[in-house]
Amino acid sequence: MRWFQNVPALLLALSTSLVCSSVADDPVLSVIVYTGVAPDTLVRAEVDGSRILERAGVRLEWRNCRSDDPCPIPVSLVHVSVRIVNYTGRDGLGCSSVTRAGGTDAVVGFENVQRLAAVSGMPASQILAGVLAHEIGHLMLGPLHTGSGLMHGNWDVHDLERLGQRQLKFDPGQSTRIQAAVLARCRPRAPEDRSLVAFAPHRH
Repeated sequence: MRWFQNVPALLLALSTSLVCSSVADDPVLSVIVYTGVAPDTLVRAEVDGSRILERAGVRLEWRNCRSDDPCPIPVSLVHVSVRIVNYTGRDGLGCSSVTRAGGTDAVVGFENVQRLAAVSGMPASQILAGVLAHEIGHLMLGPLHTGSGLMHGNWDVHDLERLGQRQLKFDPGQSTRIQAAVLARCRPRAPEDRSLVAFAPHRH
C-alpha cells in the first residue's frame, strides 16, 4: 500500500568506511556520514540504525562529518560514501549506486524523511534509522528489493508500524550475506566490473 506515495523524495549520501575488525565475533562496519542534520536527530537515528544492523550480526561505528568540511579517510580503510542532503527532486527516501555485488555510494533526502514523519506520526530519527539501514543493506547486498521487511522497496503502513516497534529487520539469509560482504571487503581481491546496474531511486 503506497499510502504516502506523493511524499517527495529524500536523498542522502552516505559515506561508509569498512573497518577490518570484529567485536564479540561480529564484523564491524565503520560508517562515515556527511550531513548537516541536527546532531540530536542524527545520534538517535544512528543508535536505532546500529540496533538494526546488530540484529543482522554486524556492529556499526559512526563518524559524522559536515558536507562543507569533509573528514579525512585513512588510506588503509576500505570505504564507501554516504551523504544526507535535504532535497534532490527525485522519488524515494533513498537510493544507492550498486552492482549486483553491492556498492560504495548511497543517498537519502531528509526533507522527505521529515514529511513522512509528519504524515505517520513517527519521529524523523526513527524513519531516518530505517532508511540508513536499508541503504547500507543495498551497499552490502546489491539492488534487489523484497516483498516485505526492511528491504521492501515501497514501505507501507505495516512496514512503518514494525519500524516503530523496532521489529523491521533483515531476514536470516540477508543477515548472513551482509556479514560475509563486510568481511569480504577486508580481503584483497581481483579488480571487479565497476559498471552500474540501473537502479532507480525507490520509495520506502
